[in-house]
Amino acid sequence: MLVNLIDNGIRHSGENTVITVSAGAEGGNMVFTVSDNGTGIPEDKLDHIFDSFFTAAYREGDRQRGAGLGLAICKAIIEAHGGKITIDQSRKKGAAFRIEMPMEETYDQ
Repeated sequence: MLVNLIDNGIRHSGENTVITVSAGAEGGNMVFTVSDNGTGIPEDKLDHIFDSFFTAAYREGDRQRGAGLGLAICKAIIEAHGGKITIDQSRKKGAAFRIEMPMEETYDQ
């Protein structure tokens, strides 16, 4: 999932884009964030980015189009493990994806 998000950032964000990956625990979840300072996702496309076979031409970047399955597969895998993926829609520039996955409880014996 992280590789797909990083790859999307590299391919679609334009030259000299900085991609940031962070991880941390929040409550009972492990939270991963992949963000970039690129061109962002057009507002009219945000509601469809997790749909199967959805692709969009980007204003910058290499404009490569994939099969439109990467984000849909990521979402399906995350949800199958009880997690969720969202995109920060408040950003003025770039894109930020947030993955929340429940952590397994462990007991010291």
